[in-house]
Amino acid sequence: MPALPIPALGFTIQDRAAKQSTAARTAAAAVITSMLELGTPKVEVADRLGLALRDVKKSSAA
Repeated sequence: MPALPIPALGFTIQDRAAKQSTAARTAAAAVITSMLELGTPKVEVADRLGLALRDVKKSSAA
């Protein structure tokens, strides 16, 4: 199915969803990095954020 543009806004729903996903991933990475820099154990970070332990790692941008 082709992407349906939103005429009044000039972008597709898929474009909007991709932007929101990128923003959410960026915010989550910042929170994880901050918690780890404060000395919070990876297990606790994963537990508090509801993530798998393998998903808790410092951002390469930090």
